[in-house]
Amino acid sequence: MINRVLIRLKIIQIVFAYYQNGSKNIDSAEKELFFSISKAYDLYNYLLTLLIALKNYAKKRVETTKSKLAPTKEEQLVNMKFIENKFIAQLEENIQLNEFIVCQKKSWEEEESFLKELYNTILASDIYKEYMASDESSHDADKLFWRKIYKQFILKNETLDLLLEEQSLYWNDDKEIVDTFVFGCFIQLPCIVF
Repeated sequence: MINRVLIRLKIIQIVFAYYQNGSKNIDSAEKELFFSISKAYDLYNYLLTLLIALKNYAKKRVETTKSKLAPTKEEQLVNMKFIENKFIAQLEENIQLNEFIVCQKKSWEEEESFLKELYNTILASDIYKEYMASDESSHDADKLFWRKIYKQFILKNETLDLLLEEQSLYWNDDKEIVDTFVFGCFIQLPCIVF
């Protein structure tokens, strides 16, 4: 996930801060470099957990709809393709991502209004409608769907940018580069047969 571009950018930022700072302590500069890189890695994991959170939000809504006293026939026969997405299932089983969730205790649960807004935007999109109408059910199709969703609704989402900036000042500068890592995940994660 960490590549030369990110490391170069962080080194330039740290060197600039080192020369601007009067103390010129090399140990603190090195510590700041490693901390900054670890925050970029945290952002990468946090953005991947957003995809899982969207799936979980959808699942919760479907369960709520099905548990009504008198659900309509349409509400009972919900298309579960979005919830049973193979790519998201693979992310949920990822050991490193699960370690991040446990260790960092970062979750999208407290951002339910953002999840609701984003999910409703996705539901109204042509990308979602085409995906749900398609008969194709493969890992690659599921991965392509999430790549399109990420590019269309998450990449340049101002509300998301504000939420991330509130959580960490480091994330504001790193989002563009980390987005490329997330896109790499859509390409590099191998297909696992379920």
